[in-house]
Amino acid sequence: MNINDNKEAILTWITLLGVLFCSEEWQLIDTRPADRDPIPVTFNLNTASAPGWICEEPSILLRGDFNNWDESGWVMEHLSGEYWQLESPQLIAPGSWHYQYGWQEGNNTQWEDLGLRPLNLSPDDEFLEMPLDYFNTLDPPLELTEELDVLFRVATHGIPGYQEEVMYLVGSFTNWGTNPIELVDQFGDGRMWAATIHFAQPLHIEYKFWWGWEGWEMNENRSADVTADATLGFVFWQDLPVMGCSDNPELKNVEFQVDLSAWLTDVPGSLPLFSPGRNDEIHVLGAFNGWEGALPEYSLMTRQPGSNTFTTNQSIFNWIVIEIEYRFAIRFSEESRLVLENQYGSLPDQEFFMECPPSRGGLPRWFTLSEAGDSNDLQLPLVHYADLHPSGIIPAANEIELSFSVDMSTAPGFLPGDAVALRLGGIWQNILQGFPLYSGTDSRWPATALNGQLYQVTIPLTGPAAWSVLYRWEYVNAAGQSILEGDADEDDYRVRYICPVEGLWADTDFPDDMGMGNVLLPVEDLGDGLACADVCACDGDLNRDGDTNVVDVVLMVGHILEEYPLPEYL
Repeated sequence: MNINDNKEAILTWITLLGVLFCSEEWQLIDTRPADRDPIPVTFNLNTASAPGWICEEPSILLRGDFNNWDESGWVMEHLSGEYWQLESPQLIAPGSWHYQYGWQEGNNTQWEDLGLRPLNLSPDDEFLEMPLDYFNTLDPPLELTEELDVLFRVATHGIPGYQEEVMYLVGSFTNWGTNPIELVDQFGDGRMWAATIHFAQPLHIEYKFWWGWEGWEMNENRSADVTADATLGFVFWQDLPVMGCSDNPELKNVEFQVDLSAWLTDVPGSLPLFSPGRNDEIHVLGAFNGWEGALPEYSLMTRQPGSNTFTTNQSIFNWIVIEIEYRFAIRFSEESRLVLENQYGSLPDQEFFMECPPSRGGLPRWFTLSEAGDSNDLQLPLVHYADLHPSGIIPAANEIELSFSVDMSTAPGFLPGDAVALRLGGIWQNILQGFPLYSGTDSRWPATALNGQLYQVTIPLTGPAAWSVLYRWEYVNAAGQSILEGDADEDDYRVRYICPVEGLWADTDFPDDMGMGNVLLPVEDLGDGLACADVCACDGDLNRDGDTNVVDVVLMVGHILEEYPLPEYL
């Protein structure tokens, strides 16, 4: 057949084919592979199967044939605990690839040795988030069940005298020390201990680790919210290596001592609150024993025969430069609670009643282990509970008025017309005076405007009462927001002392305050307050017990030998 004879037919077929090739229907059935752009890939890693780092957080690296097995690797981001993530710094083309993780500390990198991990990218993928990998293993390091499974891990590096004794886990879910959970030596080297705990439902938990049977962690309670299967970030027992590997922590025997003369029911003229006869207890709580999370038997203080001083010795392991905070706290028996509530009304529903020492503006006391010098023993200064010396008690039947005033022109955000009030602190001052608690330990006293900026409050006080006054100013703006002065992170107070005039307790007008913002509030010196109550260190009464005797001589010798630091106000 002559092609010229069929020219018209051929042109017709070419036209039909062109339409077909350009139609939507044709495109839908086109099965030819298409060239696709490279895509981002997100890698996820859990390192609970790895030993953990000692001095500094490691770098976790990722390498593969998609980055030419670069020895420097791509560096992963540490999300939290044992979880790491990396979005590929460069896009990866579709195809079959391989990769592995590396653990880098210093100049050394430990690459996984379980074989290469596969990465398959389809031409249809626009992005890919990889499932969770576990370092150097294909199996999760925790036992997975139908419940909420949580892996706990603790490292024992740095514990002085530790000889691979068994580690235990205790917490709110074990009724603390009554049902400890034994951990398993994860790698067989006595340095990393682990256990999977199964929870039937979501739960907020608090917990600590034990070394052997009596090696109780002295830091604050650890906590976690159990909401899904998870591995908690491994920790060091008592957080020992947190300060770095080059500084060795110290183990010291610390003696705490507190005088309760001003609070004992068997001492005439006291604030009748604390009764050993009713089995009331005094404890020392701090960052070294978990504050209120400590077991009471670890923090209980003992009355010394023939005195009103209570003491306890605590073995504390920490760095000598760290400020260790603590407070003394009263724990009432059920009998005492009934007696006190019958006399003063309901007490707050709490186990421990923490002191708010005026010398610290209500903040915790503190010390450092460096005060012990080269000695293994450190005796902290004798102080009075809530810094109340018996000479600082306003006697019974004395009725006085305290007048406070504040210039609000310097208070940040204050506008004339905002409501001003005084918040009186010190829980026992409020309870023993019958002042209703407004928030926590405070009572609240609305102020009267003397002019657009100056406000005044008068508070009646009936003895017996403490001569120290803790307070802070508050205003409520037009939006109804309560603005409380003082450091919001510290919950501190102003402090003033009521001074007797010629031996008589009388009405007191305190000098005008200047309104302040979110800063630490001014505190009068405790030494000056004691001096105005006729308690003076100049006569050699170093322990402020109202007498000069051999005890004061011992304290001075200890101070000279740097074994007993005298209070700053002496």
